[in-house]
Amino acid sequence: MSILINTGEKIISQFTEEEFISSIETSLNRVEYYCGKKIGISRISQAIENDFGYDGVLTTIVPFYIQFKRSNFYTPKFRGQLYKDREKISFPVSQGFFAFELLRKNSEYKQHEKMYELSKICKAAYVAPKFIKKSYLEELKFLNRLPITYSDIELYDMVDNLIIRKKVSNFHNCITIKPHSLISDKNVSHHYSFCRDNKVGFHSDPIRLEEQMTSFNDFLVDVLTQEVSDNLIAEIYNYLPNLLEVEKYSFDYYEIIKKAINRVSTRNFDEVNEETIAELEDVDKLLIIEDVFCNYLNIIQYVAYK
Repeated sequence: MSILINTGEKIISQFTEEEFISSIETSLNRVEYYCGKKIGISRISQAIENDFGYDGVLTTIVPFYIQFKRSNFYTPKFRGQLYKDREKISFPVSQGFFAFELLRKNSEYKQHEKMYELSKICKAAYVAPKFIKKSYLEELKFLNRLPITYSDIELYDMVDNLIIRKKVSNFHNCITIKPHSLISDKNVSHHYSFCRDNKVGFHSDPIRLEEQMTSFNDFLVDVLTQEVSDNLIAEIYNYLPNLLEVEKYSFDYYEIIKKAINRVSTRNFDEVNEETIAELEDVDKLLIIEDVFCNYLNIIQYVAYK
């Protein structure tokens, strides 16, 4: 009996997208502080009972949106189109690189289009790992209750009598890419590629996108430090018809909202109309948005709250 050893030019991630999401969420739920202030980050449906209280009143609540992607690794032996593209824009390839493919359905990139539109209103981005081994994924699950980022810390080395200073972050192996533009062509595939030095490119016609990239830590800090409009939740909710490509006040629109409400509520609503919607609190709207985005667009909503 022989054992086949994987020595290929493209190495598939050892974990699923769902496992990546689970590890990130486990770690997010353990993040408690930022700049000395107690914070929470989670899906609204996971936090509402314990953290928001029964009245649903919060002083600060900031929604943001993520499309998780599982990265594959292309070894230095790889000589396919992604390699040629990265060479064309003078990006490093000698140490290999990572890439993920955008979802294409019916010859269109609707999910990317919705992510791009959403990013114009609020914080929305792709998040992907800079690793493919499942053992690295497990490390995320065992973070203690720690801040998102640390200041420099000092370590005394008893052997060499040295002081070592370095910054530490919880999500240093995760990259965040903001959707850079709409995709108007019908190409059979589009990718974002990146290396450990964070040189990000978009393919098919390759372009450099370093300005669209940040670490997941910096993205979360940006979420927490942004100036948020008092009407942000209402703006996102009112944009749902555009994202779903249905007419507001139409039968299809109300059916989508009704199904979402019935999934997230302990009550059943036989009819949903503008009077029903006008009675919704912000927390109710966020529950509906979370459900709609997850079920129709595979985009996950999180909220940061204090």
